Amino acid sequence: AHTVTSLSLSQPMPRRRGEPPPPLRGSSRFAGADLSWYQRCVRWGFKWCLCCPHESVEEKYQSLDRIRIKEPQRTTLGRPGYTDLSRLHDVGSFDLRNWVISKDEVNLQRFPLRLVDLPKAELKSALRKGVPSLQRPSTWLRLVCPEGVNRANYSQLLLEVFYGQIPTRCSKEVAVPDFGGVVVLHSHPVTMEGREEVKQLLCVINHYCGPKVEYCPILPDLCAILLHYVTPSNAFCMVTHMIDRSLVDQWHFATTGFAFAREVVNFLHVLPSVLPKLHAHVNETEFPLKDWVKVWFGRLFVSFLQYDTVLRIVDIYLNEGSKTLFRVALAVLKMHE
Repeated sequence: AHTVTSLSLSQPMPRRRGEPPPPLRGSSRFAGADLSWYQRCVRWGFKWCLCCPHESVEEKYQSLDRIRIKEPQRTTLGRPGYTDLSRLHDVGSFDLRNWVISKDEVNLQRFPLRLVDLPKAELKSALRKGVPSLQRPSTWLRLVCPEGVNRANYSQLLLEVFYGQIPTRCSKEVAVPDFGGVVVLHSHPVTMEGREEVKQLLCVINHYCGPKVEYCPILPDLCAILLHYVTPSNAFCMVTHMIDRSLVDQWHFATTGFAFAREVVNFLHVLPSVLPKLHAHVNETEFPLKDWVKVWFGRLFVSFLQYDTVLRIVDIYLNEGSKTLFRVALAVLKMHE
């Protein structure tokens, strides 16, 4: 039996063994949570994980630090200096395979079998099954820039934007562009230095592509996700390629407020034919589903789905474009119908 050391009235009562964990409190389901699930288990005095009774709390939630200490030369967790390992659980990232390079993947590095070399049909299927963390940098880069990376001098552009002196705290010294969205970086497991990298990248994108992009709320979260696996210069090349293509056919995202609103309206028009009962219930209760869809599409589902799931969505999104967001939104509504 579990022994509870101390519980305050503000804390929810612990659940029985085998029951799924409750959602974390905060600004959303995962982002801005006051306590991680591991911290709650420790505070309640549990020795065994509630959602996985056969695993102890320490084995499940502290294995990340153990792997890092035992084999530092053989493991990589995100991009060094950018990914904040202490916040992975807070944003709903429990799958270490998204961050850790295993021994098998180290052997793959010697004899790489790249996903981008697969035929188109097999590539789509492989991406939907998930991209190994070791292959994400090269795969994401080749999916967006098949002709190769345009070696733009990102460092020179950075100095040009900030007039030769790069600020240490962008938010205090310059106005960070949000492209009509929100720059909510606490929803991502990034360090303070990583947050500054995201803000600097957004400033360079605004300087380089600002007149072309009127409204694109997805850019802040997209940049924060890309920087987990690619360098700022490569992320800049990827985003500029995505903007250039989206200006032609809106493949990756909308670049105007009218185009973004049209995507949301198109989704709401598709909903009655796919989920008629849910659509009728939404109309009956006058639930503001339109506002929720705007935030889903504008933030790539960050802080609404687990971060591991968001990474899987980005794997598919970079290859199949904005229709991925339609399918994920329909799947989420179908699961909770």
